[in-house]
Amino acid sequence: VAADASASSAYNWLLTLAVVGLALVGVVAVSLARSIIGPLAKMQAAIERTARELDFRSSISGAGHDEIGRTLSAYNTLIERLRASFAEVQHATREMSVATHETESTALQIAENSRAQSEASTSMAAAIEELTVSISVVASQAQDASAHTETSRVSATEGAGVILATVEGIQTIARTVQS
Repeated sequence: VAADASASSAYNWLLTLAVVGLALVGVVAVSLARSIIGPLAKMQAAIERTARELDFRSSISGAGHDEIGRTLSAYNTLIERLRASFAEVQHATREMSVATHETESTALQIAENSRAQSEASTSMAAAIEELTVSISVVASQAQDASAHTETSRVSATEGAGVILATVEGIQTIARTVQS
């Protein structure tokens, strides 16, 4: 009977130890599951929020030295590099905008200068046309003056001949009268 009581007590003791062991394993399993599921749920929520809102400003805290911690750390590094890349893109976009405005301003100045040169060329062409017309008029008037000069020369030559003939006639009369 004492052996049965001792066996029953050992059995109860063993059963208690098994229940306590199972409870400890359950507590460890729940704790382990929470240490895995919690950070994974945080990471999943952060990734979904980043994908949905395209907001790369937030990081995930709680990075440890296990696989999940290293994964969270890698995610945070990725987000940081994306932020840096976006900042570079924004900076390059601003520089491109400035360069575009400068190019537009230069193009407008070139267009204005071209318009002014075109107007100056048109004005110069009109002045040259007027000068050509003036030269033609002067040439025509010079030809008319030359023709009048020639007519005057011929008239003067004829008049000189008449005068010489008159003088000779007067001299002939004067000799006749003196004789």
